[in-house]
Amino acid sequence: DSQAYNNSTTATEGGISLDDVPLERSWLLHTFILPACTLSPLWWRFLQNLRQCFDSKQRWPYLGNAFKYMLAAEVAIFGMFDPSVKKHPVWITCFFVATLYQVWWDVFMDWGLLEWNEDEVTYRYYHSKSSNGSDGGGRKGLFWWWPYKLRSRRAYPHRWIYYTIFIINFCL
Repeated sequence: DSQAYNNSTTATEGGISLDDVPLERSWLLHTFILPACTLSPLWWRFLQNLRQCFDSKQRWPYLGNAFKYMLAAEVAIFGMFDPSVKKHPVWITCFFVATLYQVWWDVFMDWGLLEWNEDEVTYRYYHSKSSNGSDGGGRKGLFWWWPYKLRSRRAYPHRWIYYTIFIINFCL
């Protein structure tokens, strides 16, 4: 059994050649099935947002959300049909911008996870560094410059749950 396996595979530098795996050579899989599975959810959400824009006669936030799905689909299409493009700086930049836009949209628009901390911004405006260079107080620590806070109304009592969700969303 192991002898038949060894004879049917080609040893390469680190293991088995993927040319011997039938799915790696499947034209139908790589041309239709995988692109359809990748793009159809993005396409339907894009169309849903266009329909919401048309029905409500409001551009915002529906076109912004539609742009999120269109951008993700474009990056996926180019990366899927021409894998060599994934090494090109333009594709990498588009991938990075699309990811940041999607995370921003999820955190601020869909979830409302962060909200503008008006009290902190006002305090910093009126209590900025004085002429002698002393700090007027305000928030200390790593994110002293960040004008947002975790929303006040939350479903879960622990703040770390929301920060974990944010990190997982960014990684996905």
